[in-house]
Amino acid sequence: MTMLFFRPTARLAATLPHVQRLVRFSSTSLAAGTTRDPAHPHLYYHASPPPPAAPQSLILTFTPGRPTEFLSFLPLGTAPVLPTGGPDLTAFQEHPYFRNVFNAAIRDALDKGGNKGLEYEAARRGCDGYITIKDERAVPDHDRTGAPEDIIGSVFVQDGKIVSSTYEPLPTYRLVTTDGVCRLPDGLDAHLMSMLDAIAAQEAENARLDAEEAEAEEAALQVERQRIAEEEAKRG
Repeated sequence: MTMLFFRPTARLAATLPHVQRLVRFSSTSLAAGTTRDPAHPHLYYHASPPPPAAPQSLILTFTPGRPTEFLSFLPLGTAPVLPTGGPDLTAFQEHPYFRNVFNAAIRDALDKGGNKGLEYEAARRGCDGYITIKDERAVPDHDRTGAPEDIIGSVFVQDGKIVSSTYEPLPTYRLVTTDGVCRLPDGLDAHLMSMLDAIAAQEAENARLDAEEAEAEEAALQVERQRIAEEEAKRG
């Protein structure tokens, strides 16, 4: 099975501040080969390879547009295609560069006061210490911390205030589990989406510039071929 992998470009890296649940799909107003997961607020699947070829895997993103660069920060990862056409999330393979964006967005949101729930938890702490940031795809019981795979990271609280620079992602956290694909708490979620939208726009602009450059190069080659053909005709 062919899987699609991504690596970031230097041009796109500059835009970063820090660098199974089966469902039915909706494809309204989306490009061919792209479907939206109606059970998740932001999740999209992009067939790889794209139509008309039969897809061998699905690229998971939180943006509706298909990644326009092969070397992209946008994909969460890939999953094989089930006979139903949906993703086999039990065989999800994470794209390692997505976490650069993921953790940068969380850190930036914490710095800007991006989550009222965490701020409230910090304010009501009786002493300094760490609080955890939990994925909301599987909310634990009130008296439980949650599974290690659902704890995104921790951040230090001092005098009732979050110290955003102390945010530490946990290596045990998984973007995809049997409970589904990651869901950040409100505020952090919005900040991540804003960052991904900006990256998607930058990638689209990069693709446009690359296409224009390729078109100009092809036009120059055509002129050169024509010149050579005319010179050969004169000599003949």
